[in-house]
Amino acid sequence: MTRCGFVNLQICRVIWLIKISRKKDMPLASEQKLDDGTILGIWDISQPAERLPAAESLTAEEQEELLKRSYPQKKKQFLAARALLGHLLGERHPICYLSGGQPFIPGSELQVSVSHSGNYVAVAVSAGKPVGVDIEVMPRKSLAKAKSYFLNDDEQRQTEAGCSVEELHVYWSAKEALFKYAGNVQLNLKDHFSIAPFSLSTCGKLSARISGGAETGQAVLSYWLEQGYILVVTGA
Repeated sequence: MTRCGFVNLQICRVIWLIKISRKKDMPLASEQKLDDGTILGIWDISQPAERLPAAESLTAEEQEELLKRSYPQKKKQFLAARALLGHLLGERHPICYLSGGQPFIPGSELQVSVSHSGNYVAVAVSAGKPVGVDIEVMPRKSLAKAKSYFLNDDEQRQTEAGCSVEELHVYWSAKEALFKYAGNVQLNLKDHFSIAPFSLSTCGKLSARISGGAETGQAVLSYWLEQGYILVVTGA
């Protein structure tokens, strides 16, 4: 794995790790603001849940959504996403969903994206433009068997010579983040999202292209490989 070649992301990573080290006993694992104004946070639900909102504080629509989640882990993820959004914005905001499952903040022009995997919940907020975030606990060994599902022909050729589990995670999470960014459920990871060749680092930027939908065009993403998980967000 090469050293991160992006100075601004090296600085972000140092800040990120300092915050994590200072908050090991806190549910809020990390937060930061990207250069393009995107606000990003991670919540560790394995920590005590005192800071999670009570179900009674949710809107009627949120309470209805919470009831659909029967597993305690899913309930904690749901509540943690709302606690994290409130922390990032400085006040409580409900999160609702469109018919296609895309989250939104009612009555606000802010764009929000939510992701959860294992004990981690990630929330990204952007003003006036779409945003997509994906967090995945690693390693997910099934990705190697599913390459043909999410990698297009060019990407499969690029990985034929040998591709690490971490690289596959970057491809997967980047496309998941782009899917959320595009906000079009008719698109699929293999045919409509392509990732340009990259050199794997502990953090870096990715160039991508979306083919189809209102967001057709080039896109930039930022990624971080941390111990136990990967985080990818649209923007830089």
